[in-house]
Amino acid sequence: HEGVLQPAYRINGAADAEERVLDHLSGYNGDGPVRVGNQAFEHVQNDVYGEMVLAVSRLFLDTRFVGEIPQLTGVEIVGSLLDQIEARLEEPDAGLWEFRERSRLHSFSVLMHWAGSRRAVEVAEALGASELAERARSVERAAAEVLATRCWNDDVGALTQVAGESQLDAALLLAVHLGYLPPEDPRAISHVDAIRAALSVDGGLLRRYSSPDDFGMPAAAFTVCTFWLVEALAILGRTDEARELFDYLLSLHNGLGLYSEDILPDTLEQSGNFPQTYSHVGLINAAFRLSRRWD
Repeated sequence: HEGVLQPAYRINGAADAEERVLDHLSGYNGDGPVRVGNQAFEHVQNDVYGEMVLAVSRLFLDTRFVGEIPQLTGVEIVGSLLDQIEARLEEPDAGLWEFRERSRLHSFSVLMHWAGSRRAVEVAEALGASELAERARSVERAAAEVLATRCWNDDVGALTQVAGESQLDAALLLAVHLGYLPPEDPRAISHVDAIRAALSVDGGLLRRYSSPDDFGMPAAAFTVCTFWLVEALAILGRTDEARELFDYLLSLHNGLGLYSEDILPDTLEQSGNFPQTYSHVGLINAAFRLSRRWD
């Protein structure tokens, strides 16, 4: 369907990424099953549209690229993504974490609707597309309203994983990174502290969430989530806490500076996909956040 994005594609761009289990392989330390492909290609994950706006926006806002893509093409690309955001604003989906057996209104997807439409305003203004800018502002306001009225839980003091429920999700630390909860907003502090309290394991590592998923109750800490916490603490001005946690994470690499997807809290062994790209993206972003300003 035109304008619809899958969460995953094959490396050659093909849409069919059928997942298969390789029964003849036991997996690292016997921790199977070993899979190829990714069933997520079949999922509805609505966060992808806002994320794509954030990704392509550099082509129109970064002075190194400005002018390389025609103005009309930029308006068409961003406008098409905004169409999807607007149409899917409150549509249930599988969420960032690719839940296989449930569809809910995930707060992270709404957060990315907000972030994507907000960035679309910037792109539209840079391209001189006033009509697109006004439409993006309207979608941004609508997404902010959903976050405030359906996704924020006063009793918990945080945005929750699913609208109207109480479970927390480490991915929503990005509400601080992206500016939905800026450091001067008192909700930012309660939000970060609530997630940290609910999802921390021994040593301060963070799980993604604490409720059962398709594979049972999650036990491992998810590496990038702890780097997200480092960033959030730094943004809130809690630099000493952020540096302490960052240094602890640095002590857990494999000896070559590499990280996997997960860390097992009991043994501090690395587990899951290895090396994992977004674990290292989290490391780089956290390091930049803690660095001295360059300007």
